[in-house]
Amino acid sequence: ARFVKTSPHLFLPDYEFTLWLDGTMELLATDPAELVDRYLLSADIVTNKHPERSCVYDEAAVCAQHHKDKPETIWGQVNRYCEMGYPKGNGLSETSAVLRRNKSRDVVALNDAWWSEINRFSRRDQLSFDFLVWRLKIWSGHFKDGHFKWNPHGHVPPA
Repeated sequence: ARFVKTSPHLFLPDYEFTLWLDGTMELLATDPAELVDRYLLSADIVTNKHPERSCVYDEAAVCAQHHKDKPETIWGQVNRYCEMGYPKGNGLSETSAVLRRNKSRDVVALNDAWWSEINRFSRRDQLSFDFLVWRLKIWSGHFKDGHFKWNPHGHVPPA
C-alpha cells in the first residue's frame, strides 16, 4: 500500500488532484473538492500535523523504542538527515491523509524520492516525508482540524 500512497501519479495520471487516506482515516467532509479549494491554493501537498511530536528525531526515538522498524535502520536514516543539515524541531507531518497536486513536477519528484527513501531506509514513511519536503523545497501545508476522524485499527463505523 505504501507504493500506492507515495505514487498516485503512476496510478491516477489523468487526475489533477489526489487524496490518500490510510485505512484508519474517515473523511468527514461531504465533498473532497472543498479540501482542494481550501488547501491547494496555498500548497502543492497537504498533510495533518503530527498530534504529539514536532520533530523527526523525536519520532525516530519513539519508532525505535516501540520497534516500529529495526532501530539501526531508523537511526541510520535520521543520522543521514542530521548530517545533511536537516534541523531539529522542523515540524512533523502525520501522513495518514495526503492531499496533493498529482501532476505537479515538484510533487512527482517528492513522490519518487519518498518511495526511494522508504525502500532504502525505514518503512515508516513519516520519517522521510518532512525531510524530503525540506530538501526539495516543496510548497506544503497542514490541514486544520475537523476534516478527518481517526478510527483505530481501520474500523470505520457503518454510515
